[in-house]
Amino acid sequence: PSFNSEQAVQQACSASKKCKGYWQRVSGEYRMLRPGGRSWKKGLPNSTVKSVKVKKEPQPAADPAPQPQPAADPAPQPAPADLATYEEGSIDRADYDGPSFNSEQ
Repeated sequence: PSFNSEQAVQQACSASKKCKGYWQRVSGEYRMLRPGGRSWKKGLPNSTVKSVKVKKEPQPAADPAPQPQPAADPAPQPAPADLATYEEGSIDRADYDGPSFNSEQ
């Protein structure tokens, strides 16, 4: 499937163990990459690839040192450590499930 937002493709990719990352077409839609046979990066395997983001699995957290408890209003908490992160790069031996459709029909 294709996705209309980066947030949506990241959520779907994070939920899939087979997802290696995702790519963005020059026309704007996003697609997840799974194990396959091609190499992916900006401009590869063809000029329709605008961007490729590599999935970085979360690292197991070491036992943190005890933190002092805040007195009043706690500071905003960072994103949970168990979520995957994504960074621009290249992915080898991957492919996507096509085709995409831009209507409900």
